[in-house]
This record gives sequence, structure tokens and C-alpha cells, in this order.
Amino acid sequence: MLRVPMLFAFAIACFTGSVRGQPLNENQTEFLARSLVTICPGGSLSETDWHALTPLLKDKRIVLIGEFNHGSKEVFLLRNSLIRYLHENLGFNTVLFESGIGELALPNLQMDNLSPKQMTFGFFGGWRTLEFRELMGFIRAEKMTVAGFDVQRTGGSFRQLLIETAAETGMDSTLYNNLEDRYGKIARRLTARSAVYDSVRQETEALMSGYRKVQAGLAHPGKTSTTEAQALVERTLLNRIAYLDYMLQFVRDRNWSKRWTARDSAMAENVVWLNDRFWKQDKLIIIGHNYHISKFSARERVMGQLLREHFGDEMYSIGTFAGRGAYADNAGKTIQMPPPDPTGLDIKHLIGQMAGFAGFLDMPDKAEPGSDWLNGKITVNDTFIDLSGSHEMVLSRHFDGLLLLKTVSPPEKN
Repeated sequence: MLRVPMLFAFAIACFTGSVRGQPLNENQTEFLARSLVTICPGGSLSETDWHALTPLLKDKRIVLIGEFNHGSKEVFLLRNSLIRYLHENLGFNTVLFESGIGELALPNLQMDNLSPKQMTFGFFGGWRTLEFRELMGFIRAEKMTVAGFDVQRTGGSFRQLLIETAAETGMDSTLYNNLEDRYGKIARRLTARSAVYDSVRQETEALMSGYRKVQAGLAHPGKTSTTEAQALVERTLLNRIAYLDYMLQFVRDRNWSKRWTARDSAMAENVVWLNDRFWKQDKLIIIGHNYHISKFSARERVMGQLLREHFGDEMYSIGTFAGRGAYADNAGKTIQMPPPDPTGLDIKHLIGQMAGFAGFLDMPDKAEPGSDWLNGKITVNDTFIDLSGSHEMVLSRHFDGLLLLKTVSPPEKN
């Protein structure tokens, strides 16, 4: 690892790009030269230097690290490096992922009995990769803590934990044995484009009632203590009910905004619950899509925005973007990134001018000469911004810092 901080990532002579067809002016050139830090000078991600982030993050308790899609190998690897740095140098010991709260409960509770590959089974398919297996190996070796915060189910590992926990209470097994199987079938019906409200309502409501009965049985009055496993099971059951409820409502009204807001609200509530229940004094790393970890959204209420309202200045949100290459979409299909938009300022124009492979930019507290592109609309393609299909955003409103990579490629399957 490089030990000498590189306090600039743009050489002045490299600024041959254009801002809306015009060369960068002197102020913009000087701002970038003094503000963008080279994290990785060459293509080898083993040579990274995060020391310039220490003054920014040493007093933060929660760091959110985004990704512009869910399938970029270099984003995963660079983020793994940052997680290692945060753990080894700044005391961050817990990592929360955009994966099911119930699905990552078992890997955390039984970490010593699982291989790093088995620990990835709680992630959704796009994150079951070699890069995530390597991260889980580090987390396991360092005895760190992992958790999921998504309300959506991302695997099948919760079923075992539910059965074991419910059985310990002496509950009738007919109440819980087939709940997760029923959930899988109904979830597929609710997410089908052809779903009709009257055809799924009765079965969905019956399943919600089933989850409520088990949850009530686990949380019956008179209990003097609750194990970590039981607490996570109860919370997951409530998440199952919440998901089924808002998806049934979606089938009825087809209101995408309400559906996405419901999901992000549930995820934010899960993070707050996990924090308050287990790690109120600990430092947390939160991993998710840029859309979810953003501290602002013009059209929808997103998780990062809700968390910022709750945690305030304890948080620091990092948006991640790349300039070129290819990535895997949520279905695993390779998508080639198009060139920069020639009609206006594209974030790829700026990334393309970086002297190194990866750079980091902290948002200035107030406008500085040359920082105008951070405070005005800039084109950001190859990612999801909002339900209206927008391709422009004001970066300073969404993120506290930017992690920029020259190029990306699809990840390696686990």
C-alpha cells in the first residue's frame, strides 16, 4: 500500500476536456488540481492510498458507500479496499448491506461455521461474486459484524433460522414450516406484470396473517429476554409483512413512487433499528446503490435522505461512478457503457481526465471558484437516478464525496 498521500489527481496539463464545448477555465482547472485526490495511480487496485480520507471520516460514525450499478468488478474491489482501511485505521467494525435483513442474519450469527462463499448466499444474485467472497473472508478473519437492511428477500437462508428459533419456543411447527415457501410463490405473483389485485389479495393477506401469528408467538408477553437470533427473526417477520403489504397495494394502484418510497422507508427503519438494537456506539459502513445512499432526491424519499434526517452530521455519503467499460446488470447480462454525452457536461468527461485509475473528491462546504459543475446539473448515465428516468443530477446535493474510477468490467461469479 502506498503511504505517501497524492494530493492531486489531475495534472494541469491534462485538462484538455471541455465543459459544454468550452475548455476548462483556469478556476476549474485549479479547483480540480487541488481537490481531487488520487486513490489508485495505476490499474492495480492493490496499490491504493486512502489516507487523505482520514480527516474527513475519522469523526464520522456512519459511512455510506454507493455504487452506480450492482455489477462492476472494480467498484467491488476498490470498495473492499476502503472497507479494510476503515476497519484497520478508523475502527469501523460493522458492515450493513443492501440485502435482506433475514438473509444476512444467519451468516453473522454462524460466521465461524460458514465459509466465505457460504456467507455470500444471503446476498442477491448479482453480489454472489468472487469479490464479495474475498470481502466475506476478510470480515470473517477480522471477526467483524455483517447485517442486511433490505426489506426484500435476497436468498433462502432465513428459512433455517426461522424454523430453529420458532422450534426453541415450542411453537406448533404447522404455523411456520411452509411460510417461506408460500412467500416465494406469492412474491413472484405480486411482481408479475400480469398480476391482478383480486386474484392475489386473499392469498397475500392470509400469508401476512400467518407471519403475524408467528411474530406474536415469538414476542408474547412475559418474555424477560430476547436473544439476538430471536430479535432478528421477529424483525424479519415484520419486514415480510411490510413487503407483502406495499406490494399488494402496488398491484392495486400501480403507483411506482409509493412502492419505491415504501421500500426505502423500510430500509431506513431497519438501519435505525439495527443501530439502536445492537450497535448504538459502533461505527457502521452501509453498502448500497447510489440511489439508496444518496442524502437527497428531488422526486422520491430515499433511504439516505431519511437516515440523514435521523443521524445528521454523524453520516458521510460517498457516490461512486465510472468513466467507461462494461458491467453486469441485475440479470447478469453484460452492458457496455456508452461514450460521454457530447451535448453537455458529462461526469465521464471529468473522469476521463484523471491522471490515476481512481480518485476521490470531497464536496466543498461552500461554492469555490471552479466548483460550479458540482452545484449545477451534470449528465450521469449508466445508472438509476429516479423513477422519471432522469440522466442529470446536482452532485453536491446528493453526496458528501465522490469516488471515481476510470473503467469497470463485469465481476467474477462466485
